[in-house]
Amino acid sequence: LPEYMQNRFAKLIEDIVPLDDYSLLVFVRDGMVKKCSIKERYKHAPSFQVLFRNEDYFYAVNLQPGGHGVEWDVNLRVSAATLYRIGKNIPLTVSDFRNFVVHRVVNVAEAAEILNCSRQNIDYLTRAGKLHPIKRSGKDTLYLKSEILKRNWQ
Repeated sequence: LPEYMQNRFAKLIEDIVPLDDYSLLVFVRDGMVKKCSIKERYKHAPSFQVLFRNEDYFYAVNLQPGGHGVEWDVNLRVSAATLYRIGKNIPLTVSDFRNFVVHRVVNVAEAAEILNCSRQNIDYLTRAGKLHPIKRSGKDTLYLKSEILKRNWQ
């Protein structure tokens, strides 16, 4: 491919992570990681107000096919080029992020093993507000390993 096309493809998006402050952590194919403040950029855009009124809409962000941008199911889109331009470089790589997840996120079975207890005990600690899941799905719950290890010392 010609160099200009290679440069254009290198700035497409590999993955995204929505953050609490209405920002996106954007993993770009060229290896860059950018933090893009959607609220700062679009705070006055009437069409984006639905995202700022309902946090669930913001977290429902999806990657457009081919990594050409991001979109929300409420017919809002931001191009990869715009996100690349407005994003602040973060000294992080996709590999760093994956390493964090692999080594610092545990499921119920792993948490039970660390705490030397049953899965039912983990469920009880969660319902009692003593453990705070970072994600729940139909079959499993994920926790930060650091929280489980702290609980182990208490």
